[in-house]
Amino acid sequence: MPERPAVICATPIRNEARFLLMWERARQEFPGPRVVLCLDADEMLTAGAASTRSWQKMLEAPPGTSLQLQWINLLPDGTAWLPPVPKPFGLVDDGSGPDPSLHPRQKASEGSGEPLVLDEIGVLHLQHLDWANMKSKQRWYQAWDRVQNPERRPITVYRTYHWMDALAPSQVIAVDERWFAEYVAAGIDLLDVEPLPNPTWQDREVVVLIDEHGPETFRHVDLWDHDWSAAAAACGRTAPVDPRSRFDRLVLRFLAQTQGRRRRLPRRVVERALAVAGW
Repeated sequence: MPERPAVICATPIRNEARFLLMWERARQEFPGPRVVLCLDADEMLTAGAASTRSWQKMLEAPPGTSLQLQWINLLPDGTAWLPPVPKPFGLVDDGSGPDPSLHPRQKASEGSGEPLVLDEIGVLHLQHLDWANMKSKQRWYQAWDRVQNPERRPITVYRTYHWMDALAPSQVIAVDERWFAEYVAAGIDLLDVEPLPNPTWQDREVVVLIDEHGPETFRHVDLWDHDWSAAAAACGRTAPVDPRSRFDRLVLRFLAQTQGRRRRLPRRVVERALAVAGW
């Protein structure tokens, strides 16, 4: 069997067109049989991945095999949240053209063969180590989503970008030092994250979006418990005024309190009723 290189693509979130360019560039750089792993800019493989049996199994897997890895979300308190099932992060490339409508992770799950779980390798996700910056990014995602997808229900937007506020305790574990061993040996401290300055670039972008589209556009978006004065001053805009009604505030409070109980019947009934009120 010819040697099969593993190519790691840093996937640009919310920009599938750029991903397609990177996917094709990877094929040009490695024209033979290949494995494509799709990681975001704030993700990396656990230490020693290439020396595991799982890595060898990946290199020997037939084209079309979807590659699933454990997603390790590192938290600021020395713990990590692990979803109950592995996620698709890669594909033994079978030469098929990526569907431009699919996010890279979805493309990785579209393999034609049986999925392969790489149980000795994980993907370290660093987003939550700087919690304040992560929340700033989530605010930007919500504002961006509201502008790009105005047909989406505000409740759906809220649920999508607040999953980290309701982590199941049974899925939170202590950090395993083996995840970092080779990085530490190379002088790389993945857990030492320097906080970004305030205001963040995401908050400045949100202020611009609110200014351009009007506060009423974002009335049902969870943006308004943040002080926007610094971000507005940094980009020469007027600080937006909270457009929410008392009812809107009550709905957002309900969403926050029920984020961890998404499948319970009373919550689903209330959410259906809220659809009539534009939520």
